[in-house]
Amino acid sequence: MPCVAGAMCISNPGKYFILAPNLTGNGLSSSLSNTPEPFGKARFPGIPILDNLKMQRRLLREVFGIERLALAVGWSMGATGLPLGGTVSR
Repeated sequence: MPCVAGAMCISNPGKYFILAPNLTGNGLSSSLSNTPEPFGKARFPGIPILDNLKMQRRLLREVFGIERLALAVGWSMGATGLPLGGTVSR
């Protein structure tokens, strides 16, 4: 696996501000696998990738004041949103 974050990697934390948000519903937050009934499993709401992108955009702008990214990377489900990242409205 290529080096993603580190002093000798493509994203050097000594040079760049690195933010790695989780996807909503991925298991670290509330998800269909860890939410108790009556709202778990099949009753857990679907969360589209576009909704996650909009939340991440708000996090960047409203919390950190970031308007432009130098680099965006993702893997697994996180990578599915990269092509959509430029389409998230203000």
